Amino acid sequence: MNPLRTGFIGLFFLGILTGYAQNSIPKPPIHLLHVNELAFARYTTVWVKQDIDLKNHIRHEQLFNQLLPAHIKPRPESITLLFDSLYLASDPYRRAFLINTTSDTVFVNRADATLANVRTEVYVKNQWLVLQQDRGASCGNSYWKMPLPPNHHLVVQIEALSGSVKVPYQLIVKVNGKDVLSRPIMTDLNQPLLNLAGTVFSDPWK
Repeated sequence: MNPLRTGFIGLFFLGILTGYAQNSIPKPPIHLLHVNELAFARYTTVWVKQDIDLKNHIRHEQLFNQLLPAHIKPRPESITLLFDSLYLASDPYRRAFLINTTSDTVFVNRADATLANVRTEVYVKNQWLVLQQDRGASCGNSYWKMPLPPNHHLVVQIEALSGSVKVPYQLIVKVNGKDVLSRPIMTDLNQPLLNLAGTVFSDPWK
């Protein structure tokens, strides 16, 4: 066979294979290559559950305390944050109740449909250490203060944790500019994330 013809045929098929490889394997978005999943897990979101009255265009978030589940027992004359003890490991969120049993209206920090300025802590090394904080909002107009009247509560949902290590865990929210701590519960956590408790937060995209 003519060597020149053989070389031409080889280059032809090489070009086809190269073009196929380039077209059949799309390049993933750059952030999928660089995200630090462990650093990302240190940021959480606490959603405020709402019921929407489509007929009257009303969003209900502040609920009367009479609607609390029977097993939720808030302290009198206080702002109480209680996790729901009826939790299944398969649930993607943990539910909690922020309850006002005082005679005054208080104000809760919000960012759109979430609670703002929240954090979680775990009890390790004989002390409470910060594990997570809220992701925040990209727009400054997202932040606002929500009134929570007397004898009312909010139902909130926080992303559940998982892992093979059990540790004491609590959620902290801002009410009237002061920290309100939940009653501690036990949570499952993976050891690498637990090792970061109390350390400086890093940008997961770098």
